Amino acid sequence: MIGKRWIGWIAVVTFVLAIGWPARAGSETSSFVGVWQVTITPDDATARTGKLEFRDQLVFEADSQFTAEAFGPMGFPPAPISAGESAGSFTCTAENESQGSIVWAGTCGDTSIQGTMTWTKPDGTVAIYSFSGTRKQ
Repeated sequence: MIGKRWIGWIAVVTFVLAIGWPARAGSETSSFVGVWQVTITPDDATARTGKLEFRDQLVFEADSQFTAEAFGPMGFPPAPISAGESAGSFTCTAENESQGSIVWAGTCGDTSIQGTMTWTKPDGTVAIYSFSGTRKQ
């Protein structure tokens, strides 16, 4: 009798978790939604290769898509947003066959954002940047 109760209990808990998981995942990325004005700064090694600091707008869409406006003209399409393990954290990987891949990882608060951008070119060259900024009003 106890065995049947446990099986029933496990089935109910599994069902509730399965239903709640998609809603939880969407709500974790919804806090990012909006336009963020950021300054992107190369680390020391990347700066030594001649890369400079620049400004950009990061756009987090309600459909969990991410775009860095400066990279669209280079052929980087919108990328899916993945909520990170801690509250307000995220990762996005934008890929372009001719330009390589860019991994964005960071955290968002109500009005601020910060993180790192790691760009790996097709030849294996890696450029690392930090970014920080605020939500556009």
